[in-house]
Amino acid sequence: MEFGITMFPTDLSIGPIELARACYLWNTVAHVTRTAARGAAMVDITDPDALEGVSRAAMFGQGWVPLAQELTAQHIRYRFLRDDGVEIAGICPIENARNCAANPRGADCIRMVEARLCDPEGDGCAPVPYSTLVPISAFPPGTFNFPSFATVAPAGSLGRNPNTP
Repeated sequence: MEFGITMFPTDLSIGPIELARACYLWNTVAHVTRTAARGAAMVDITDPDALEGVSRAAMFGQGWVPLAQELTAQHIRYRFLRDDGVEIAGICPIENARNCAANPRGADCIRMVEARLCDPEGDGCAPVPYSTLVPISAFPPGTFNFPSFATVAPAGSLGRNPNTP
């Protein structure tokens, strides 16, 4: 009986803290995908280490989101899009510059880069579940998944060196 009486006020005090953390993470993850999309538009997309570096930098240089170590750089997925929004495979930055100069709306011209939050364990882009810090019985918003926070940025140099022919 006494345990139940002490747990009820504890749930009431932890609930608002957890709700504030959920709101913080919602805003932070949106910022992370925005930063990752802008960064990926400027690095060589054929280099997985460069994209991993962009993901780590977008997560404040740590490789994970503060207050949510379970959200790591592996949760950021990239897609490279044509002008009409159709995904195409990453191609050499120099080749992409030539393709876009020849036909900006062509089938082999990367015009946009998309970064989004996905569960690294799932196929495609499965949603990432929110996990509480403390297992509480009645978390105010209940159980929810983060949206993908898909952010699209215009393709920049994609790592092309302007001094390279």
